[in-house]
Amino acid sequence: MKIIKVEVKTINPVIIPDKGFDSTMTNTKSFIPGNSILGLFAKEYIKNNKLEKSAHKDDFFKKSFLDGGIIFSNLYIKDNEREYLPTPLSVRYAKNDKAKIYDLLLQDDDFDIQTKNINSFSHFDNDILYQKSVDKGIAFHHARDRESGTSKEGIIFNFEYIRENQVFSGYILGEDTLIEKFFTSFEKELYGRVGKSKNSQYGKVEVKLSEPSDYSAINENESENGEVIMTLLSDAIIYNKFGFSTTNVQDIERYLGTKIKKAFIKQDRNEQFVGIWHLKKQSENVISAGSCFLLESLPEKFREFAEKGIGERVNEGFGRVIFNYQQEDELVSQSSRSEKVLTRPPKKPSKEVQDIVVAIVKEKILEKAKRTALEEASNFKRIPSKSLLGKLQSMSKDIGSFKPNFEQLSKKDIAKNQLIKCHNNNATLKDYINKKLESDFSDVESDFISLLKDVGLQESIIQIDRVFAEELKSRFFITFFNFLRKKEVKDE
Repeated sequence: MKIIKVEVKTINPVIIPDKGFDSTMTNTKSFIPGNSILGLFAKEYIKNNKLEKSAHKDDFFKKSFLDGGIIFSNLYIKDNEREYLPTPLSVRYAKNDKAKIYDLLLQDDDFDIQTKNINSFSHFDNDILYQKSVDKGIAFHHARDRESGTSKEGIIFNFEYIRENQVFSGYILGEDTLIEKFFTSFEKELYGRVGKSKNSQYGKVEVKLSEPSDYSAINENESENGEVIMTLLSDAIIYNKFGFSTTNVQDIERYLGTKIKKAFIKQDRNEQFVGIWHLKKQSENVISAGSCFLLESLPEKFREFAEKGIGERVNEGFGRVIFNYQQEDELVSQSSRSEKVLTRPPKKPSKEVQDIVVAIVKEKILEKAKRTALEEASNFKRIPSKSLLGKLQSMSKDIGSFKPNFEQLSKKDIAKNQLIKCHNNNATLKDYINKKLESDFSDVESDFISLLKDVGLQESIIQIDRVFAEELKSRFFITFFNFLRKKEVKDE
């Protein structure tokens, strides 16, 4: 086996999409996945050899990129002094002293110090633990209308990105002949693109390849009682006997061929989009990088595991493991750089930034108002007719004239009777509407207004109070009456 070390420097901001919990935010991973590097070199090879759609017929391309003959590891952050890897989940700092680090996998049962997770990448140097985080930023973008090519007013989404001028390192591994061929097929320094939106201002990277060398990743030292620690340096995909991805300990034991005495495991879900297919790959349960296991004995296939990895899709960077990486039960923390002290900027944010923040806050307020409307509408019984509700919904579009129009409508006997009969156990629909018309919706706005105050945008709050209030009421009533119309149909 031979190895080529790879360094990737971000020239532009890079977005490696990660799952998030906000529809307006695209999060990024903190590393460059092996399959991104695989895709970069596959594209470069196709371009250099003018293979286009016949790439699968090329013997080297098929063996290296399609059949998994070459392994592309994940690339993790590095600096001028050292390379960093995912921190084992059992390695945690003392709650009251971040400089004191404990490896809980190596502690006795009577260990009782409170600890917290380490969220950065790490480098072990005997009993010193160096830590480093990836610098990230957030970019605001207007959503675009694909037909007109113009921005959609008021609709904003955000990209989290890895900042430029950071270096990530990893390796490319394979049989001697494949690696030698690979090395001669590419420039030793080249430029490419990785991640999301790489056809715009994101994703440009500089790639450097080292000379091929013999590979050895074996550390087979066992403890006195034969125990071995296995640490995952990337997410791993293990299939159970039914062919499904699993994070079950018994299935992991069956795969390794040895008992697990103690483990720190985190599970996740991996879902990736393949650009050339314009499709997503099959979603898989994964054992997260940093998971670590105290094994009863060294697995029989430990050499294969250490060299090639465990589980499925190892050529894409999954399943990378190391044995006896964790040696010290207590360590001392050293930061790779001085901690930054965050202070409020002395000046106000720019007008553009203020407008973006206010637009986001407005959208969140509207979403909360609509949720409140749906919740409150669901409590009403004896719903009025669809025609009356349709009229009320139409009136809500012009909230400025809604109150006098509603007063006139509620004087008519048919409408009046329906508005009084409909209730939520606390108030009739008529009284509820009148009360809402007098409300300033401060309960909906308060949480978000406080956010504006925190960033010094008090002037914008006045804008929201005066200009935005009518739109807020209008959206609330439109949603409220629309739900009642649907509820009336279901109750018929």
